[in-house]
Amino acid sequence: MATFTRRRKPPDEMPYRRYRGCLRLDFECRCAYCLIHESDNQGPDNFVIDHFRPKARFKELERRYANLYYACHLCNRADRKGNKWPSPDEGENGQRFVDPCSEDWEDHVEFLEDGKVRPLTPAGEFSLRTIELDRVQLRMHRQKFPGEYFGRSVLAAVNRRLENLSSIVSASATVPAEARSELAALRKQLAR
Repeated sequence: MATFTRRRKPPDEMPYRRYRGCLRLDFECRCAYCLIHESDNQGPDNFVIDHFRPKARFKELERRYANLYYACHLCNRADRKGNKWPSPDEGENGQRFVDPCSEDWEDHVEFLEDGKVRPLTPAGEFSLRTIELDRVQLRMHRQKFPGEYFGRSVLAAVNRRLENLSSIVSASATVPAEARSELAALRKQLAR
């Protein structure tokens, strides 16, 4: 499952800066790469629109919404993600950026209790090294707010299954009141 799910369907081919509001919502006000929330990073002015596949190399994707990501200034700096893209040789060896719109970060990296991040795949290693996702400030943030990193995909999967179960229960006339009550209590607890 992807770390981020795009829910907005704006028209393609608009000037890319006009997508900022939609991107902000689709990325939950978080950096696509380090996952820091804008409220923990001096607000939305410290976030930019990143072209996942750099516009310098992929001109045809410059205005495509699916290629635009919400990123903090620190991750999108020129010496980090910026206009970087893996070489063909790196790509053949699995060295590439993790795509948080089609993959889950937790499939490629392990968030450790001390705030450090350990790569699990070549893509995870490439992303960590290139974007410097194990920098000191991020380690400190992950230690302070571990819930923002650990189990994001698990919680999303539980919520999806809960929605499916709710639909089944709503459509059935034979579900006991006690089961409906338990389901409502579980939904309330997960919403916290």
